[in-house]
Amino acid sequence: MPSITEAEIGLDSFPGTTAHWNNAATREVLTMKIMKRVLLSLLIGLPVSILSAQTAAISPDSGATHRYIVRLKDSVHARADIELLPSFRKYQRMENLPIVTVDATQAEAEQLRAHPDVEYIVPDRPLRASSDLIAQTINATNSGSGPAVWTYGAGGFSGNTGSGIAVAVIDSGIDYTARDFGNVAGKLDGNNNRIVYRENFLVPPQPNGQYNGDRYKTSDGYGHGTHVAGLIAGNGFVSNQLGSIESLAGIAPSANLIDLQVLD
Repeated sequence: MPSITEAEIGLDSFPGTTAHWNNAATREVLTMKIMKRVLLSLLIGLPVSILSAQTAAISPDSGATHRYIVRLKDSVHARADIELLPSFRKYQRMENLPIVTVDATQAEAEQLRAHPDVEYIVPDRPLRASSDLIAQTINATNSGSGPAVWTYGAGGFSGNTGSGIAVAVIDSGIDYTARDFGNVAGKLDGNNNRIVYRENFLVPPQPNGQYNGDRYKTSDGYGHGTHVAGLIAGNGFVSNQLGSIESLAGIAPSANLIDLQVLD
């Protein structure tokens, strides 16, 4: 930070500053001037620091090859070129979007940025899905803000586990055989299956209001509905078996489920 002179903070306008410092009004004025000067220095330097940090974070080693996402201009997509960005090492081309991923050095990336067909280019950073922080995200676990909604011990679940509550999942169906939707022992027989109602809206009703048994059979060939149901009410039975490294249960592991299939 640059040095601050007496003239810059206005001390030269207060002769005998040390003596005047004991005066409350004078001390307040001087303090405000010093604070304004320091704040201005920080505001001037902060954008430069942030820009430098961002540049360092996204600028790879100039000689190394990295993967980039290249967003092409819409006009390129409309041309339906068979060969896009000739001479560049292309990894993948999106079918319905004007996007290509390429492997390039930093110098080649700069060439791509200047290419007339390119809208922008960004590093293709790896992303990973994770569901082990859901409870913390919605404040359902013990933290500084309060106790956990429920806990799990040798006797099973205790606390507010959703017992007596039914949650409707309107999705691609739920796997009726998934043992995380049974009781704490993974049993699905009798009344142990917590999927208490199923209806498949993809099956049309019979004419004249006749009963169609297939209407009340669901399946999840896609997997999304089962995943969502697990986040809501899975009891973690499968992840508690020998060999598992972490126990994963839903937010309301004792709740019942209503399976309404609307997607195939």
